[in-house]
Amino acid sequence: MVILNQGLMQPFIWGRLRNERAFQHLLDAINDEDPIVRANAMVALSSFKNRKFLEIILPEIHDENYKVGEGKIKAFERMGGDVAFENIVKGLKDEHHAVRIRAAMSLGNLGDKRAVEYLTHALEDENEMVRSKVAEAIIKIKVKKLHQL
Repeated sequence: MVILNQGLMQPFIWGRLRNERAFQHLLDAINDEDPIVRANAMVALSSFKNRKFLEIILPEIHDENYKVGEGKIKAFERMGGDVAFENIVKGLKDEHHAVRIRAAMSLGNLGDKRAVEYLTHALEDENEMVRSKVAEAIIKIKVKKLHQL
């Protein structure tokens, strides 16, 4: 895709347009050769109103590049809802530590108290940075809960 090769920010621009043509370009960008373009396309897709379609397509995207995994988690975070929550939780078990870190951060940002159980298990992750971000996410959720009292 010629337009995408002109810059990695193109998917974000399409995401802001939020029209059918831009949506199609973003769907095409999910298959781009550059993993950063693929990741940015996923995040940009989350800004469209067609959540039902995205809830179906995003979980089905499997990519070995961790940047794409991070983008997928970010997209789910932006979407919110139960389908997004379930898929972010799955990210805590990804093989790449960067995706597990992004999943922990996203769960903390969502502030859903259901995440604490999953995050508690992730405190045993082999990667120190993952454990650190998991602990931060748990604290963030607990603090949010305290503020709601």
